[in-house]
Amino acid sequence: MTFQTASEREGILRSDAPRGRDALIARVAEISRWILAWRLWLLVILAMIGLFAIYQRPLDYAFQMGIDQGIGTDHPFLEGFLDAEGIPGEQTWRWTRPSATVTVPGVGQQPLMVALTIVSHQQNWLETPEQPLLRIDLGTGAPLLLALRQHASTYHIYVPPAALQDGTLHLGLSADPWQHPTDVRGYLGVAVGNAFALTSLADQALVWPGRSLMAGYALTIVLGWAALGLMGFAQRTAGWLLLGLVATLLVLVGLVPPRMGAMHPWMAQAAGIALLSAAAARLVVPPLLRRFAVAPRATIMRWLLLVLVLTVVAKYAGRLHPAAMPGDIQFHANRFIEALTGNLTLVMRHRGLVAPYPGGWYLLIAPLSLTGLPLDTLLWGTAALAELAAILIFFVLLTRLTGTTYGGLIGAVIYALSPIPMQNIWWSFQAQIGAQMLSILVMALLVLTWPAYDQWGMHGQPTRLPGLGWLPVLLTLVFLGHIGSFINVSAVVVAAAALLWLQARTGEERAGARHLLVAWIMAFSFVMIFFYSRYSDLILGHAASFTEGGMANVTDREPLSRQAWLGSLWQDGILTLNGFFLVPLGLAGALILTLNPHRRRGSLLILLWLTFGLGLSQAILPLITLSTITTRWVTFAGWALTVGATFAVIHYRRRGWAGKLVTGTVLAYLAWRTLEVWILAMAFNRPPLEPF
Repeated sequence: MTFQTASEREGILRSDAPRGRDALIARVAEISRWILAWRLWLLVILAMIGLFAIYQRPLDYAFQMGIDQGIGTDHPFLEGFLDAEGIPGEQTWRWTRPSATVTVPGVGQQPLMVALTIVSHQQNWLETPEQPLLRIDLGTGAPLLLALRQHASTYHIYVPPAALQDGTLHLGLSADPWQHPTDVRGYLGVAVGNAFALTSLADQALVWPGRSLMAGYALTIVLGWAALGLMGFAQRTAGWLLLGLVATLLVLVGLVPPRMGAMHPWMAQAAGIALLSAAAARLVVPPLLRRFAVAPRATIMRWLLLVLVLTVVAKYAGRLHPAAMPGDIQFHANRFIEALTGNLTLVMRHRGLVAPYPGGWYLLIAPLSLTGLPLDTLLWGTAALAELAAILIFFVLLTRLTGTTYGGLIGAVIYALSPIPMQNIWWSFQAQIGAQMLSILVMALLVLTWPAYDQWGMHGQPTRLPGLGWLPVLLTLVFLGHIGSFINVSAVVVAAAALLWLQARTGEERAGARHLLVAWIMAFSFVMIFFYSRYSDLILGHAASFTEGGMANVTDREPLSRQAWLGSLWQDGILTLNGFFLVPLGLAGALILTLNPHRRRGSLLILLWLTFGLGLSQAILPLITLSTITTRWVTFAGWALTVGATFAVIHYRRRGWAGKLVTGTVLAYLAWRTLEVWILAMAFNRPPLEPF
């Protein structure tokens, strides 16, 4: 049973189907049956039993005070603390304000021993006649008064179960305010450092995990179940999918109870976002795909919707996690505000190079600022929407190229599993994300509409596009979205126009090549005249510096070692950014297409191999310039790798169980690398590798 009425499950609109009030009653009845399904409540009961059983184990947990990033970070447990200080791996600490709080959820209602290290206080910096005191408030009774020793010391504090309301530790720290004459940070309290450890004490009583913790997990399961129903999954499939989620969560709770305890409000929030996304996708995606004559059958559609919803959860809801890394969101928020106020001649510093910074993407999303959304929400939301659009573009493109919606789904999955888009999201490269989506759209349209640029339909259902007009407009948006996309797309389009002209056999094909070049000239002229001309002094200055001393003189940086670049190209570019397998899969798929005589006409192969050639030239260029300046070519080449990898996966999956095993293993490895990026950036504030 799925979250549909009978006529919807049959995929037809029956003349006798209930309408109006009767239709509403039928829908409510169907929803009620779905929510009351026994599989859902069995999962909830199993999750509650699992949580209760896990909390009967002894607790021994610690995090490092003064660690911003990585495993052991003190986020999101602190409030009222200043920036981290010290040397990671040796000794780290944070100064408190006169009042601060350490809040550790998910410890359960049990007696605890808390180990707290005070590494410095007022008496270490100023002469005081009295021994400094630290007041510790557990939320029950009068605060404890702790006389601080002169040197760094660890103090052990007993916390009774009564102080752990709802299974959460609230440790208030307060000291007399003081300020060093040379310190501009204002009034301070004490410096708390090293490990903040929590250890449960032997007790025969059963440990209660906490009401809000259990309610949060139950709500997450219910909302996830409803979202899967909206996507069209049957109860059996939804049950298995959620069982995997529940098992994963229980394992994580067993490993790091406090960190998972801090996550349960976010988990319910993410599940709610998934439900809303599923409803929106259910309304928007099927008619949109029908518009382009690539609507899949129900079995493909539900998995495509799942890919889209998981993308929203990972790339938007993940940003709302309390410990998530901020990335460069403040940089882009400032640039967005500058663009809105009319300052469009922005600059950026990229690895020492001061370069023009186009604000086209900001202007494109500017109307959404009228919604009154917080700026961070607006930027994160539009980045997630750009990723959703890219997935749908790949679905349409690869459905058309492979002739099956199964091929479109494979392409959508490969793009969603690729590490680079996830890394761009966490770095908050808003302009790069938007420009990359527009670049993918340009490449897809050049493939699908060649040579006339106006045929979009499939199976005899043509859809007219406005002729030549859309191409220069889209190219202009790309060129004003990101300077790297400007360079990459220009190089591929100009070379493609020449090669398509040489390949042309008909007047229509020659006209197509000519139109492509004319469109590029129009877009190039527009952005050069109305935007890049404002940077003529900057560009001429860089040119003069380059002629005098090469790129090292332009960037004012030491020349790059060739050995270091080759090592980075292998370790970072292939192994980390592309999860290794995406590169050979993409090249293998392009080779498979090249060897197929029916695929040699058209623009696809030319655009694929030109993109790979651009990547190769950009990989070689630093060996000549000895500079790390990049056009984000690895990111741009992702569109070609995704297309090639899709054909390779389809080809090898037809080779029997061995081919299915190999391709399944490869996709699982890509998923693991992307999941690793997501978890570390979201839950541990650990930045991934910066794409180049």
